[in-house]
Amino acid sequence: MLKGTDYHIHTEYLKCADSTMTVEAIFRKAEELGLKSIGITDHLNKLDFLPEHLKIKRDIQNTQINLEVFFGVELNLLSVKGDIPYNESIRDEMGFEFVIGGIHATYLDTYDLDKLVEIQHRHHCRFASDPLIDVVVHPWWFSWGEFDNKKFPWFNDLSVVPEEYHLEFAQTAKENGTAIEINSCAIFCNSQYSDSFKEQYWEYVNLLKEQGVMLSICSDAHNINQLGTTRLIEEKFEQLGIPENQVWTPKLGKTWKARQ
Repeated sequence: MLKGTDYHIHTEYLKCADSTMTVEAIFRKAEELGLKSIGITDHLNKLDFLPEHLKIKRDIQNTQINLEVFFGVELNLLSVKGDIPYNESIRDEMGFEFVIGGIHATYLDTYDLDKLVEIQHRHHCRFASDPLIDVVVHPWWFSWGEFDNKKFPWFNDLSVVPEEYHLEFAQTAKENGTAIEINSCAIFCNSQYSDSFKEQYWEYVNLLKEQGVMLSICSDAHNINQLGTTRLIEEKFEQLGIPENQVWTPKLGKTWKARQ
């Protein structure tokens, strides 16, 4: 199986990751860990963030490296309506080599589990069907901080998601050539999630495998010591028998093909 990839890494520039996450430090740590191919993917929540992405691009170009590196971006929704701060012109002007994206909030002021699940599912499919999106990030991840602030019961049981949602999402991703991200830090290294939830999540990954969906291995590192956590995903992929041709890389993506 393809090993040594990580296509979701943040930097200090957008203040999402901490000060350990300079571009050069990321490269050196990745080399030390034996990673072979990585992608830098800071957030683009609004167009005002684009100058910071140019700094990342500059650092990538100016740092000597011994591994394959891709210049990517992570897109967030601007609202529950599904709009994003991105288009073909931005892609071409910035030179992004791959694009990941997904929903990062509940968009609810009052707790309603059915509505919460429906909103997430709708936007998973929205991102999966977008011709500008290569990978849908961390499905069924939620921010503990948002739930705590709103006094919502924590989302800790994946069985509340109807199987038909999983199947529709998988089919949408497959039909549109979009990968689904399997994220070590957001899910499997996240202490807010129970062991039972993580086991349910592996069952979900197996369902995606059986549906023939491309899967992207990612750390979502925000601290330098979170790099390398992708190894636990690689080990589980081997146990699940996920073939190498089902493990996504940016050169398989829609963005890369549009650049050729």
